[in-house]
Amino acid sequence: MGSILFSVTTFFLSLANLASCERINHEFIYPNHTSSYFQFIDANGVFLRSRNGTFNAAFFNPGRQQSKYYLCILHSTSQTVIWSASRDSPFSKSIRLFLSPQGIAVTDKISSGAVTVKWSTQPLNSSVAAMQLTETGNLALLDQFNRSIWQSFDQPTDTIVIGQQLPVGKSLVSSLSDSDYSSGDFQFSVDTYDGLLEWKGSNYWKISMEQNAFVNSNAPISFMALNGTGLYFYGENGSVVVLQVILSPSEFRIAKLGFGGQFTISSLSFRSTTYEFMAPKDICRIPYICGLIGLCTTVTSSGQYSCSCPSGFQNINQGCFPSDASLSLPSACNDTDSVQSSTVSYTSLVFCNPNFSFLLDFFTVVFLIIEHSSEVRPYKGATGGLCTAVFILEVDSQEPICIIK
Repeated sequence: MGSILFSVTTFFLSLANLASCERINHEFIYPNHTSSYFQFIDANGVFLRSRNGTFNAAFFNPGRQQSKYYLCILHSTSQTVIWSASRDSPFSKSIRLFLSPQGIAVTDKISSGAVTVKWSTQPLNSSVAAMQLTETGNLALLDQFNRSIWQSFDQPTDTIVIGQQLPVGKSLVSSLSDSDYSSGDFQFSVDTYDGLLEWKGSNYWKISMEQNAFVNSNAPISFMALNGTGLYFYGENGSVVVLQVILSPSEFRIAKLGFGGQFTISSLSFRSTTYEFMAPKDICRIPYICGLIGLCTTVTSSGQYSCSCPSGFQNINQGCFPSDASLSLPSACNDTDSVQSSTVSYTSLVFCNPNFSFLLDFFTVVFLIIEHSSEVRPYKGATGGLCTAVFILEVDSQEPICIIK
């Protein structure tokens, strides 16, 4: 009888230990704490919830692929990721978080089997007393006086939420895909007088160009923020609305720069997303949307589009290349690299005039009236050399643009 009682007691103690290992922390975690993906694998990697469960902190593998894991903050009902750490150096399943008085350290096993710190918070001005996940989705480190000494809101990735500010000089950077959070080629930045969309350093859209964006002041912008009624660009430390996009009331919305280069605002509910604002709405305004030298055509007012290639070109791997395999795309006018010409990045237009030359970025080209020809012929550039042009572009009967750089 005693052995049976001992066995039953041991069984329940084992269950209690198992439950404690998988118990999801509530709102706060305190120093000398460790969490790992394997410890919370049955909770899909979730190890911390905000007070009312609106947000989760988790070890997350987007798209359920098995090679890239991230420390993420997710909106719990829609499973939308609003922040991730170490996006350009993802973790394996061996990801492990340590919270100490010095801050957060996230480790991983490398190929040799050794454990290394892959990401950590920067040195802090005071010791950590607690880590908190707030109801707004902010992961914060607090000192003994409950003051924030580090927060994820100050380290945006590709998304901001209500309650978060994006100051002048900060940017949202797109991901490579829905399953790879590495930094992409698109950026959304807050400028002194507008919100700018950029691709490889070239502007291609401004928020003020949208029909439902309104300029209220000429004051310099201090920061951008979302709230329940729309998107606002504030000046004079928040006392003046400089630029605004008014939307229908919503309790929770996010602004995100998608991996395809479109800036969207959406309201989230239980596993559903309602898109309220898209910039640019016309997908064909986004550079490289159809790949190398691809031609984009808007099909419907809702933003659907189709891609095609110029005459004499064919689509290969989402880009256009000469149909004649013996030909290749030319180098830029000022290209001195010894790389194959097919790898040249075409990011701007160059005026090649015998006496001078200058660059036009993508945003400038949007406003030019251009006639193009698929004729391939040499043109003498500003340096006196010859560059072969895939397109001879005539701009308002001015000097031809000889090459797409």
